[in-house]
Amino acid sequence: MVRTTVSRQGGEADQEAGDDHVGQEPAADKTSQSVPVVVDDEQGGGAKKHVRTVLLVSTSLYMFLYAGAFFGYGPMQLMLEESGAFASRCSPDEEELPCPAQTSMLLNVQFVAQLTMISSPLLGAGCDKYGPFVMINISLLMGTLGLALLTASTSLGIDNMLFPAFISLGFMANISGLFTVQTGLVFPQGRSRNRAISSLNALFDAGAITYLVLWYISKSVPLPTISGCYLGIFVLVVGAAAICWRKVTRILNPSNEDDEDEEQGSNDDVDDVAGSVTSTPADESVKEGICESGIREDGAPEESS
Repeated sequence: MVRTTVSRQGGEADQEAGDDHVGQEPAADKTSQSVPVVVDDEQGGGAKKHVRTVLLVSTSLYMFLYAGAFFGYGPMQLMLEESGAFASRCSPDEEELPCPAQTSMLLNVQFVAQLTMISSPLLGAGCDKYGPFVMINISLLMGTLGLALLTASTSLGIDNMLFPAFISLGFMANISGLFTVQTGLVFPQGRSRNRAISSLNALFDAGAITYLVLWYISKSVPLPTISGCYLGIFVLVVGAAAICWRKVTRILNPSNEDDEDEEQGSNDDVDDVAGSVTSTPADESVKEGICESGIREDGAPEESS
């Protein structure tokens, strides 16, 4: 639990001793009294403790295994070269692989995928407008699409499918990077929040070695099998995060029905207030009496003919 303090102005004490200070100037600066307020786990960002824990664990996993891995493309390029991606670009005279043309195409795949970083301002604005739950679902969709295309490309030998695969993974990594801060904001303000944000940023940077680990595994397991298992883990991890964000959204934001009821109630209150200030027959009679006495409604005396 986190303790925060709120200050209470000394206005009540001055009001109680008002009789003793009649005719005196009020003090320019009033002292403040700090009152401790206990913030329990359920008040930290509006989310319960177990939801925050699952969200942090799932976010940590996909930050390291997927979001940060996008920027460690070197070992992935080695795996693709060993699997024969774009080997058809090599001439028959070139006996050794990879050939320069094959390497050039694989570098172009990552170059085109890196262009998705231009969309960062738009994705950040979308996260502010639509919220984390919508964005995590978009990240889930893009990552699933990218890994499915990668698995199909390595299994079927369709090399050009690598371009849309890594473009989708680029959008996934770009969106996932937004959740280093979004996830931290779910925690109570203080050390817990700072540690969550710092840890997620560190895991995002450390994720660049993920493809290196997969490259070691590819020595004994074929790349299509690795890609398929990689896809399955992604759906489980990011799917768990999406469920947690759904629960957090329900806690922080009221349902549409509650909003409609509240809006209807506020409209009724406005109508009641408006009805209370409308003119009554008694008010009309008073106005008529004033006019008969020679005074207009604007307060000026009425000129006699």
